[in-house]
Amino acid sequence: MSCRAAGGEPRRLTFHPQSDRVKGWSRDGKRIIFASDRASVPQSSYLQLFSVPVEGGFEEPLPMPRAFSGAYSPRLAPVRL
Repeated sequence: MSCRAAGGEPRRLTFHPQSDRVKGWSRDGKRIIFASDRASVPQSSYLQLFSVPVEGGFEEPLPMPRAFSGAYSPRLAPVRL
């Protein structure tokens, strides 16, 4: 869920029955990074990182097969683990 810093109604950003765990923000504040086991259904044996726009929209998997946490580099490329 996301909500404006000044307050307001929280908004759900992901819609999937598997667990999603927020891991951080992009440096420009436009995307949220989260870890999910949605790619390993039904075993739930590993996590993968995804990002989703703060305004809502489709999740995009980050270009790494398995990861629990990560951070954006100064150039906004999600490469540091």
